[in-house]
Amino acid sequence: MRQLVNEVYLYGYFNATSELGDYDPCKHTAGYVSEYRFVPDQKEELEDAIEQIHKTLTGQVPAEAELNYLGVAKTLEMYGVDLYPVYGENKSEYFLGLKPIGVVVYKNKKQVGKYFWPRITRVHFKEAHFELRVLGKDCNETSFFFEAHSKTACKHLWKCCVEQHTFFRMPENESNSLSRKLGKLGSLGYKHRYSGKTAMQMNKDISIQLPRPNQTVERSRSKTYPKRTSKAQQFGSHCTNQVITYRETGEIEGTKIIAPSPIKSFKKSRNETSPETQRNKTSAPWEENCPQ
Repeated sequence: MRQLVNEVYLYGYFNATSELGDYDPCKHTAGYVSEYRFVPDQKEELEDAIEQIHKTLTGQVPAEAELNYLGVAKTLEMYGVDLYPVYGENKSEYFLGLKPIGVVVYKNKKQVGKYFWPRITRVHFKEAHFELRVLGKDCNETSFFFEAHSKTACKHLWKCCVEQHTFFRMPENESNSLSRKLGKLGSLGYKHRYSGKTAMQMNKDISIQLPRPNQTVERSRSKTYPKRTSKAQQFGSHCTNQVITYRETGEIEGTKIIAPSPIKSFKKSRNETSPETQRNKTSAPWEENCPQ
């Protein structure tokens, strides 16, 4: 849990650096991090931690901060997982996650199964029922059955599974026999063929690059929210307004406020027990009945 919290702080720092650059005391006043949203139901403690890290770590331009953000994010367990809700035995809720390494099964947000692409020998569906056949370590095949929410959802799951199975598993020397391999993975009456390059081909052939013309990236500021006012700032502003009122009305003359000594030099021209005088008395910051 502590590691997860530290990662959230780090992501917040990368986000803040991407938006604002290095910390500048002239521009970034107290509470500036609260203008941005990093997580749902964001708390003041998180904003203070991100602000302290942003003040300490410097020397990164926004582009570097974004790359570092992705570098840390890709190490997370759920990074890049394509989830599909399904039902298992006794209508238990599961999620099938498609990853570069294979198919992962989750139940109650916990991983309960992992099947690598090289060991998956068959992907099949009929109506809303999905079958995943896996070759075990004992060289015996085992079929796992799941039920999707609808026939359309099941067909979409099967199609995505076939594409990822072909892309991440297919060796380069078998690319010509792609049709034969897909025929084994297919379902009766349905044909879906992946005709692109495989992962192995993409890694070996440096000349295979996606068409990406040189473009100038124009950065724009993300949506901002009203700055949060901390409790300490609210109390300090309240007490400052009180002192100004006293000086303007002349209720305090020649008195210097030195904490923690309370103010004693009130004029004797008014009754100290009157409601107006009681209303003008200053309470120490540590007193619970400080005027609000």
